[in-house]
This record gives sequence, structure tokens and C-alpha cells, in this order.
Amino acid sequence: MIVLTANASEHEKIVTEAINIQSYISKPFRPISLIKEMKMAIENHQKIENSASYSLPKTPVPTDKPVYFAFLYKTFGNNLSVVREMLEIFKAQIPVTLKKLEKHIQEKNYQGFYFEIHRIKSTINIVGLPVLFELAMIMERDSHDASDVSMLAEYFDKFKKQAMEDILIIEAELERLSEPVD
Repeated sequence: MIVLTANASEHEKIVTEAINIQSYISKPFRPISLIKEMKMAIENHQKIENSASYSLPKTPVPTDKPVYFAFLYKTFGNNLSVVREMLEIFKAQIPVTLKKLEKHIQEKNYQGFYFEIHRIKSTINIVGLPVLFELAMIMERDSHDASDVSMLAEYFDKFKKQAMEDILIIEAELERLSEPVD
């Protein structure tokens, strides 16, 4: 992730590093600077992915067991209270978002649908729910300009089912985190 900011302070740099943002560019900027930062971010991402001990499938395969919460633990693993809080927030957020998405589908409000799925997609990625994230990406793509919404309802049904399964996984993880450590 690269942030484009008008605030080029030292505090901004510390904050971006703390939340795992690879780089930031202050405005005004030259396109060549953005391209350079993008190339460096891609190279760094490839290095991390190549050395990672976990994998997040690009396309879900039913026989493969996805790795849950990998990014969340990688980012906040030493601070279990943050991990718990992120899981609790998402667990509370997803039912509300599902209702909004369902309403937008019924009303054929694809712009509203796009906004909601785009908003929740980042949280899904941070929490580390790869199948749900993949479905969110597909729905975001299909609802972006409403040019191909023929499969949107079908993908939403899959998304809703997966979200309910993921909530059960989150509840199990929260229970595991609440157990006393020996």
C-alpha cells in the first residue's frame, strides 16, 4: 500500500510504518516518483510473499484449506488484545454490512452495493479471511460500473454463506484466545 498525502511530517512517516504501509508520497508529486514507489512496493511484496511461511490462495479451491488470520497475526501477533478487538469488530460489522448489501441488491442500487463491498473488503483482508476476500473482490469488480451485474446476486449468496461460516471460525478463534495460557 502506498499513501498519497499532503502531510509529509515525521509523524505521518511513523504512522504509515506502524500500520504496515510500504511507502508514502507527499503532494505535489511527479508521476515518475509514483511509478518508482510502485515498483519498489511490488518488489518488496514479492520478496515477502516468496519468503512467507503461509499462503493465501488467489482463487479459492474447495479441497484446499485456506489459511485464516495470517495477515492479522503477522501484523498484530504480539498484541493479542488488538487481534481480539479486530475479530470482535469484524464479527459485529459483517451482519450489518450483509443487511445493507442485501438491500442494495433488492433495490438494484449497484453504486450503493459497490460502496459497501469496497468498504468492508479492507477489513476482510486485514482480518485474514481469504475466501471471503476473493468473493468481495469479484463483487466489487462486478458492481463497480454496474456493467456486469448478472452474477452479482449469486456471488452475494456465496458471500453471505461464507461470511456465516467465517463468523463461526472467528468465534472459535476468540474462544481459543480467551483460554488461559499455561
